[in-house]
Amino acid sequence: MLLLPTRTIKELALSLNTGVSVGSQAQRFKVAVDAARCRGCGVCSSVSVCRSPGRCVGCLACYWACPYEARYLVPTAEQSAVRVLLDGVQVEVPGGVTVAEALAAAGFRFNEPGREPSLACRTGGCWSCALVIDGGLERACITPVEEGMRISTDVSGFEPRRIVHGPEPHTVGGKATPWWEVDYLSYAEAAIWVAGCNLRCPQCQNYLVTYDNVSPALTPREAALLLAECQRRYRTGGVAVSGGEPTLNRRWLVSLFRELSRLVGPKVRRHLDSNGTLLTPDYVDELVEAGCNNIGVEPRAPPALPPLHGSGVLPCGSFLGRLAAASRSRLDPRAGPPSGTGRGGGPPPLGERGARALGTSCAS
Repeated sequence: MLLLPTRTIKELALSLNTGVSVGSQAQRFKVAVDAARCRGCGVCSSVSVCRSPGRCVGCLACYWACPYEARYLVPTAEQSAVRVLLDGVQVEVPGGVTVAEALAAAGFRFNEPGREPSLACRTGGCWSCALVIDGGLERACITPVEEGMRISTDVSGFEPRRIVHGPEPHTVGGKATPWWEVDYLSYAEAAIWVAGCNLRCPQCQNYLVTYDNVSPALTPREAALLLAECQRRYRTGGVAVSGGEPTLNRRWLVSLFRELSRLVGPKVRRHLDSNGTLLTPDYVDELVEAGCNNIGVEPRAPPALPPLHGSGVLPCGSFLGRLAAASRSRLDPRAGPPSGTGRGGGPPPLGERGARALGTSCAS
């Protein structure tokens, strides 16, 4: 059997296993375990948990999540077709694959990341790909397709969801937290961290958050209530959402800031940490209108890799240059705190010009 090394197949895997052309055929892959590399760390049993144990459907979530790269890809044959009800119409789709791949074969196209439904993280944490499956909201990227499954692409009747860690208070804050609010003794922000990311940085400091696909998913209001309570309890000057990458699930994030604007005081900073890859001008404007008034963008480190064809997932560092300007323009880097402001103050809200500058710099 042909075994494909981890690194040489990475770019092919980023296309969601929708088929790598081999002559006139489309080759699919499944995941196998390299026992020599496996350290028994438990990530595959407690963080990125398989939805089809014993029957790999090629979602690749465990492949990306394994910190020791003990997973590799092997070619697999196409399985028998199954019939599903898609938006009320019976269609025949490949079996032994994810709902996302089955729908792609039926002609359905997900949106680009930043507009739901999209295949933004492809590991099950961000819930951007969620569709109505057998009557409930579920993730298409990791859910195996089954015979007779009822699938609706209209999710307007359901609140968006996302896996959330926290909240916790912390003394440092995130990107763009005003330096005058950080004394390393007092709590600067109350924060949550959301699962799912469109990058694959091996040095991710929130690795177990980013690849979590098993924790309960919260609605924006549920997350906002927890965050606002943490802010009140610890009297922080700000609330923050980090990740993972918060911007993947746009509907969820915008709703979160709307809820926070109603739940916290007007002087409390409402902070977004982001890698900036999806922050287009219209997205930033929508966040500002929803109540976000503090945005920090962090360019990731080299080495840069070429763009990956057909994938919304980016290699770490490939967008470093176009984010450099964004990090310089995220907010006015003042020489000191604004006059008359203390811990509850800070810089003025992010204006339209600043928001547009940030968004333009980060436009994909």
